Parts: sequence; C-alpha cells; structure tokens
Amino acid sequence: MEVAASQTSLTPPRSRTALFLWVIALVIASTASSMVMAENDTGNNLLQHCKQTVYLLDNNFNATPGTNDLEVGRCIGLVEGVRHTMIYLSSVMPKDIEVCWPKNGITNGQAVRIVTRWLETHPEQLQENPTYLVMKSFIDAYGCKKSGRRS
Repeated sequence: MEVAASQTSLTPPRSRTALFLWVIALVIASTASSMVMAENDTGNNLLQHCKQTVYLLDNNFNATPGTNDLEVGRCIGLVEGVRHTMIYLSSVMPKDIEVCWPKNGITNGQAVRIVTRWLETHPEQLQENPTYLVMKSFIDAYGCKKSGRRS
C-alpha cells in the first residue's frame, strides 16, 4: 500500500545557517552511502533495479525467483530520497531546475515509474550518476520552466 507524500510536510529551514548545516549533513550522508555502493554505479544499474520495482508494483508485490530485495530497496530509497530533497530545497533551487510538483504530491510508486520510463527513453545518459538521473527525470516530468507553472 502506498501513501502519497505531501510537499507541505517538509518545511525548509528558516535560516541560511540551518540550511547550510542541513546540506552538509546531506552531503556527509550521501558520501557515506556512496562508499557502500559500487564505484561503477550508473543509470544502467538504476534502470535494472527500478524495472524490478515496477514489476513488483504491477504484480501485487509477488516476487519471482531472481528478484533482489536489496536492488528494489536501492531504487525506492534513491528515488524517494532525491524527491524529498528536491521538495525540501525547492525554495532555494535555481529556477532552471525548479520543479512544480502536483498539488497532492506523488506516491513512491508513481515516482519510480516516472524515473524508470525516463531512463528507458534516455539510454544515451545511462552512464551518468543515478542521483543526477533521478533529478533529471523529475525536472523533465514536473519542471516549472517546462510547464510554465510556479510551485
């Protein structure tokens, strides 16, 4: 069962110092998690992980032999983490990468499907960093510049 994530539940820090400290904490956490990941982690890996996730979503979470729970978790975790970071930092994002999320937010399942479809339609970029590719997929799907909307 999925629960929609509301943008309003994430409130950006009120001061620049708090924002700076939050960003530093995010960088440290990101660096630590990157050390656990393979050095050659790319969009190719993310696409395979997220395809498994979409398969599980489409099949009521009935896994098949060969489904790797860790890879499914990496897809969901990265997609959700990037999405929440983009929501949290939306007030300080540069205008060219600003994202105008739907009013009621999106579910993790929707987010994974958006990322998977974007990766499948942009194979020329699969050598890039997975975090970067997730950001690009959300900017392409919900970019304010593209839609003419403001968040």
